[in-house]
Amino acid sequence: MKRNYHVTDFTQFSQQELSKRVAYHEAGHATAIYLYNKQHNLPPIFFQITVKSAVELARDALSLSNNNIAAHLEGGCLIQDLFSSFNDSQRIMNPTEQAEYYQALDADIINFLAGAIAEAHYVYLRDGEKLTSQMLTIAALRGYGSHSDLVRVDEYLGYLTHSPQHRQCKLTQLLTQTFDFMTHFRTWKAVKAVAQFILTSKKQVIRCEEVFAIIDNATLAI
Repeated sequence: MKRNYHVTDFTQFSQQELSKRVAYHEAGHATAIYLYNKQHNLPPIFFQITVKSAVELARDALSLSNNNIAAHLEGGCLIQDLFSSFNDSQRIMNPTEQAEYYQALDADIINFLAGAIAEAHYVYLRDGEKLTSQMLTIAALRGYGSHSDLVRVDEYLGYLTHSPQHRQCKLTQLLTQTFDFMTHFRTWKAVKAVAQFILTSKKQVIRCEEVFAIIDNATLAI
């Protein structure tokens, strides 16, 4: 899961604002991976977040390339090998195992979408505006650093159905589900806590155990 940026971001946003957007993006991924999976009795997933330093981002601003990586989350997927696991689900899994497998597919897609939705929600709140699920489109999410993640979402959806209409229906369903989950007050409190840690810790590599503890502390009294 990667937070991409375009070189024009450096002219649109200050370094401080870009850092905040990146932090909320990665906090969205991390919080969804931990809380969503936990709430749905899915296996725990281990990951780490790597964030570029201000010096590295400033150096990248001089580059002419597009869709660079400002931060990425390594690990975090329930499905490790989409091609072979999907084939197994069609050939050798029993109905119960198939249902669990499709639940894991949905969870991975939700976790891919969570970063951009968290970033968008942060931006709208910052500006005193309201983000709605109806405003969430693939084109809109690309504006929140999700180029790489949306490629993965499209790959997953390609396995779920070959019908364009069914793919769009499934995507709309999962976008709405992700939005409702991410903007729930309990989830958002955790996202803010993780984002704040990313911004203030100055760490370039953050282990999932640190994230788990932050989320547990943020949601303990809720």
